[in-house]
Amino acid sequence: MTPMPETPSTPHEPAAPVVLVRTAWAEGLGHDEFDDDDNFFAVGGHSMCAVRIVRALKDRLGHPLTVRQFLAHPTVNGLAAHLAGAAGSDTKTGPGPAGAAGAGAGA
Repeated sequence: MTPMPETPSTPHEPAAPVVLVRTAWAEGLGHDEFDDDDNFFAVGGHSMCAVRIVRALKDRLGHPLTVRQFLAHPTVNGLAAHLAGAAGSDTKTGPGPAGAAGAGAGA
């Protein structure tokens, strides 16, 4: 199994998304016996565990993450890549309310 990366030692050194996700998975699952490309459910994950991990990641990252997004990216690497992309964008993943995107543009 992949050794768990250490978290940054200084407060101004941000943790890489993969480190944050791996740490949240290990805490939520109660073990770190998984690789970064293992499927969440294949390593013992379940829906309530997913909810706890999503909550922890939202608290640590300070931006929205849904259980649906978590389940759509069921590996550490997949979710970390999604989070890295979401951090640089203000758009939501998936469909939103009708007319929300671009509403009022050119009007």
